[in-house]
Amino acid sequence: FMESSNYFPSGGLVDLSFNNPNIIDEEINVRAITLQPDGKILIGGYFNQVNDIFKNNIARLNPDGGLDNAFNASVLGGSVLFGTVISIVVQPDGKILIGGHFSSVNSVSRVSIARLN
Repeated sequence: FMESSNYFPSGGLVDLSFNNPNIIDEEINVRAITLQPDGKILIGGYFNQVNDIFKNNIARLNPDGGLDNAFNASVLGGSVLFGTVISIVVQPDGKILIGGHFSSVNSVSRVSIARLN
C-alpha cells in the first residue's frame, strides 16, 4: 500500500500557476493532449478558438499554458464529425502525427491521418 501523496506529490491540487487556456466552440471539446520534449503542450479536439485566436482543432501551448502563436496548423472537415483531432503523437525526430476525423490539414487534402513538421 502506498500513500496517495506518492502518486500525486501536490496531493492532486490544481496548479494555479498554469494559465488555463480559454478554448471556444459550441461543443468545447479537447480530445487529445501530448507533451513535446521542450515542454510545450499540443492539444487537439473540436474547437475553433484558443484565447480569442482562431485555431482550428489543434493548437500548441507554452509550458505555462499560454498559447504558442508560432504554431499555425489548421485541421478542417465538413461536419461536426469531421475536423476533430483525437490522437497526437510526437515522433523522436520532432514531427507530429495526428489522427482523427478530418479531411484537410493546412488546406492540403489529408483524410484521418497527417504528419506535421
